[in-house]
Amino acid sequence: MKKYQAITIFLLLLNLILLTLPTLAQKANVPVDGNKIFNTISYMASDQFLGRKPNTPEFYKLQDWVVKQYKSWGLEPAGENGTFFQSVPITREYAFNYGTPSLVINGRKFFSHYGDFRIDTKSTTGKKIKGKIVFAGYGISAPDKGLDEYAGVDVKGKIVLVLKGDPNNFKPRRSWMSGRDTTKEKTSEDWKKEAADSTKIQTAHNKGAAGIIFYNTEKETNSFFRRSRSKLEVSPFQRDFIIVSQVSEKVFHWALWIDPQMSSRGFTTWMNSVRKDIKQKKARSFDTRLKAEITGFKKTLLKGKEFNDNKGQNIIAKITGTDPELKNQYVVMGAHFDHLGVTNGQIYNGAEDNASGSAVVMEVARLMKVHNIQTKRTVIFCLWTAEELGLVGSRFWVNNPTDSVKMDQVVTYFNMDMVGLGDQLNAPGALNFPSIWEVIKRDQDQEIIDVVKHREGGPGGSDHSAFIELGIEALALMTGGSGGHPDYHDTGDDVGKLNPEILRKTGKFVLQGVINLANEIETQLLIADRQNIYDAMRWRITIINPELDVEGSWSVLKFEDYTALTDSILQKIKKIKQPKDDSNSSGRMMWRRFSRAAYSTGIKGVEVFDYDINFMKVAKEVLGFGRIDFCGDDSVWFNQGLTEQGAVALPAMEKKSIVPHFMNPQKATLEDILDRAKKPFLISSFTDFDDSLITLINEKKVLVGIDFDPTDIDNCVKQLESLKTKFEDTDNLLLNITSKTDLDNAKKILYKELIKNGWEKKEIYAIGGAGTTRRGRGNLDKLPSGRPQSPRRR
Repeated sequence: MKKYQAITIFLLLLNLILLTLPTLAQKANVPVDGNKIFNTISYMASDQFLGRKPNTPEFYKLQDWVVKQYKSWGLEPAGENGTFFQSVPITREYAFNYGTPSLVINGRKFFSHYGDFRIDTKSTTGKKIKGKIVFAGYGISAPDKGLDEYAGVDVKGKIVLVLKGDPNNFKPRRSWMSGRDTTKEKTSEDWKKEAADSTKIQTAHNKGAAGIIFYNTEKETNSFFRRSRSKLEVSPFQRDFIIVSQVSEKVFHWALWIDPQMSSRGFTTWMNSVRKDIKQKKARSFDTRLKAEITGFKKTLLKGKEFNDNKGQNIIAKITGTDPELKNQYVVMGAHFDHLGVTNGQIYNGAEDNASGSAVVMEVARLMKVHNIQTKRTVIFCLWTAEELGLVGSRFWVNNPTDSVKMDQVVTYFNMDMVGLGDQLNAPGALNFPSIWEVIKRDQDQEIIDVVKHREGGPGGSDHSAFIELGIEALALMTGGSGGHPDYHDTGDDVGKLNPEILRKTGKFVLQGVINLANEIETQLLIADRQNIYDAMRWRITIINPELDVEGSWSVLKFEDYTALTDSILQKIKKIKQPKDDSNSSGRMMWRRFSRAAYSTGIKGVEVFDYDINFMKVAKEVLGFGRIDFCGDDSVWFNQGLTEQGAVALPAMEKKSIVPHFMNPQKATLEDILDRAKKPFLISSFTDFDDSLITLINEKKVLVGIDFDPTDIDNCVKQLESLKTKFEDTDNLLLNITSKTDLDNAKKILYKELIKNGWEKKEIYAIGGAGTTRRGRGNLDKLPSGRPQSPRRR
């Protein structure tokens, strides 16, 4: 009996010892509770934190709560000076407003969150004003210039309603019932100073008004959501004064449409007559006798360098690795902690965006400490500030890592942004380095790996961007599947809509993946030359060869002959033809289709035009192409130089922004074209360059397409090096892909070869027809884009 008791005691002691030892096994047999994550989100996304806008008292309070949790779990600080915080400068200025503004006119209540009106932050806060509305035209008081819209009206203690802008800008729309328009010519007066909003505000204040309301009569800019960013300023007013910087058409009509018998057309006609008179320096101000009541913001906090309040804070914690060598390598996970705050009294709680990601980071950190999971490499947990202001916090840490972290020792970064909805976990970036992905997915439960949608990825609109741009394996985790993210950046993004199950699976995937990476000793995780490998993978080459049928290549409009082209033009005209009253809008619709660079669409040769220059110009206008591909001499426009007809055709193409693409041109023809050309064009498959040609090509900024055969990379490298030397730079060079055989692999090899030869990334991207930013087209930017202006309104 005693023997059995001894064995039992021994087993219990052994189990107790094993429980207290750190877990170094790869398989994380640790349950992740989605409801626990859900509860954390509920707290973080509650109304008390007012939408987690950076640098607000409520945000600071929540940050302190997070740090308190971290300390209670035993996490180590990894911020500045032995703290959990890193101070982050935020360059963008913004206002944080407390309270819900209101506007009531003649008993009718309007709502700022519906776009009815907007309060300017220069208004005095915590106040309510009441008074009758006085319409004061454009709000100009300049008797020395012959116009004083405050003369004859008493605005003291009242609310002034004024039109935005300059009276000279009034241009009434004409109809067949309109009389002769006598307001086309501007008056001799310059109202630039008086037309400024700031002048109108100061004038109303100086006249004793209690407030001012602006209305923008221009339809194109009257959308509540098209907001121009005005400079933030502390309220300069010593007495109560509220500025309504914009009201909707609905509010404006309610305030001025006093005659219930007036029709819509009648109101427009009357308003036109008012503006016409003011343009002619005849004031049309009057007391509407309608009572208004305006409540401003309760309190406004102005944030920015000018206000000595532009410091945000990242929260950084860690679990130090156990291996003497590997502890100086890092597995990092992070999520942005901030959201949009409050707008017009409505709280944007951001439960999914991104309390969900933040809560997963915290839960993984808690589980690793509670279950005493230790790893060979150091694991870092980051909650970023100011992502919604431009990925500010994460970019700052990557450029200024804390706690002696070196970015070239960061193995992988897991980013979680909106991980609370749907039934799958999207993981772009997972396959950027497949060997690392193999480690991440090892020992993952099948139910977890089944929901992960892994692929290659690049930078984007979240905090993985700064990591991935350094060539670091960075997973941009975001849940998806059924339903999407319908409340993105909306007040409806509340915790009750989130799915604890997908939160659990996200947490489990990240936990296991982090442990795998942090303990891996067989796979090389710090991949040599990873920056260049990544840049080569992301390099996109514009395929300018119209003979190569590849998705994304330059296209060619194909027509059998002159008749087929004519029929196509007539059909296109018929399709876009609209009644005369809508001619302007139809023109805009036509040009919208050609908003990209027109030279990406071309026509092969000019035989199809029957060499008719005028027909070519008409076809360009209707079909929207911006390039003509010429293969050798055609004997009509080009014959060992420009023919008489060709000498007329070249400037005609330049005037219409049609880019000539000369494929394997005759040298004599090229010399003549270079001598006469006024705009850049493109040549390809030409190799007979001498000093005089190079001088002219540089002078005219002509692009030279260098043949790139994916099966003969060495030859392409030799040509590029030779021409780079001859041209003394790469500004005129462009790759011309001649085959699609193994193209993806070949371009990576070419990229690395050029890097090895001392080329810079921006040079390589430019010869591929892409800038290092999304918008640039590299060297292609030298060509006329061929984007036509929308037709003017007649």
